[in-house]
Amino acid sequence: MKITLNQKDIEKAKIQNSESGMLIDELAYSAGQWTSEDLYENNFEYEPTEPYQFDYEADLLANTKTEEDIYKVIKALGMGMNANITRLAKKSKLQAGAWIALEQPEFFSTLLEAYTDYLKENDTDQTLSEDYAKELEEAKESYQDDLYREWLYGDRSNYAGVVYEIAKYFTEAREGSYNKEDGEYTFTLNEEDIENAKDGGYNKRQLKTWLLNSISNSGEGQAYKDKQEREKRKVEREKQTAYRAEQTASEEAERKAKLLSMTLNK
Repeated sequence: MKITLNQKDIEKAKIQNSESGMLIDELAYSAGQWTSEDLYENNFEYEPTEPYQFDYEADLLANTKTEEDIYKVIKALGMGMNANITRLAKKSKLQAGAWIALEQPEFFSTLLEAYTDYLKENDTDQTLSEDYAKELEEAKESYQDDLYREWLYGDRSNYAGVVYEIAKYFTEAREGSYNKEDGEYTFTLNEEDIENAKDGGYNKRQLKTWLLNSISNSGEGQAYKDKQEREKRKVEREKQTAYRAEQTASEEAERKAKLLSMTLNK
């Protein structure tokens, strides 16, 4: 037997313990798993900070074709440049950046280094390079999509995915599926699950209610546990703060006593 839950079902049951309140997050939280917020928060530092295999030199050359382009880049980078360079570059049939790369290699090398640093430091800012910003945004989106997919369906190591873990936690059948587009989660119940529901006072027509109540109770239990952990950490922080203050006062008292003992010998 299959039972499908949607967003309206959990809202009607007044189930909201996760930060987002979305169905998949509520189910994950109630099953003792990371929510999507936990997923992104705990993996944020691993998000790409630059595009994969980006050609910085080619990008610089593409954005310094004219004298005006060169001045725009130079101004943004806060660099200075000999006016003769642009004057000579302007006389050439070559693009400005290409001429500088050939005739002024040392300056071009410095320019490329500053350009590269600027792009890396300014993330998806499009001031100097729309291509860099676009590729970085695509890299970030690809990373987040991969991360979310692995969270849902598992990776190649030991994690089976939250879709499975939810079914495992709430049913004996351990079979579940998630429709991301519709935001629906479908549980498969076997005879043992139906018997467990009957033992809890639910008949066959009340299996959805049984599931929702199980999810609600588990979520509230997890929320209480998390609250206890937060309070415990708060007490520990307060103890550490008090201890450090006491140590500081003690050290200051010792220092003062030492200074007062430094009298002149008569």
